[in-house]
Amino acid sequence: MIQLTSFSSRKPLALIPFALYELEFQLNPKYPHGTLKKTSPVYPINQLDISPLVLANRYFVCDVVYQTTSHKNKDEQGFNTLLAMMLDLGQRETYYSFPCFFLIHWMRSLGILPESIEKADTFDMQDGILTFEGLQQPPAAVFVLNELLNDRWNHDNKSLKETFDLMLQYLELHLPNVNVNKTRKIIHEIFH
Repeated sequence: MIQLTSFSSRKPLALIPFALYELEFQLNPKYPHGTLKKTSPVYPINQLDISPLVLANRYFVCDVVYQTTSHKNKDEQGFNTLLAMMLDLGQRETYYSFPCFFLIHWMRSLGILPESIEKADTFDMQDGILTFEGLQQPPAAVFVLNELLNDRWNHDNKSLKETFDLMLQYLELHLPNVNVNKTRKIIHEIFH
């Protein structure tokens, strides 16, 4: 890991969260860190990248990744997942399902993704197991979570919001130091 120092210029560059940048830096053997000279986005930034819906999703992803990863560890699978999610976000026409889509892929990278079954009406959060018990009124969030795990993505905003909250509760249960309440509120605004 390289520590870099950036000296601000008259016109500081506003970096877009959850974007891929090329860094130009200079290392000096006399000092324990390098100097950041230039940052350039790997993919061109466009108007969609700075729309409120996209930025909210970008901040949410950064918050979850920051709180769920070990610093200074190389994780190729995690990097590839994030790269795929970043590219997916840039090509979407609708952003409402993205938080759940991201969480499914990220939980897979973390090794805590529940297994889907054909039909599910209960979810044991402690063990991460979906089951079918024949409930008359199964929770909609459990049904939608199972549907999403089976790659069926056609759901309304209300059910996605409930499923999103269920997924975050599960994530926070299995990674106790995670608290994404600030960005959760922002994502809730997207689902309205």
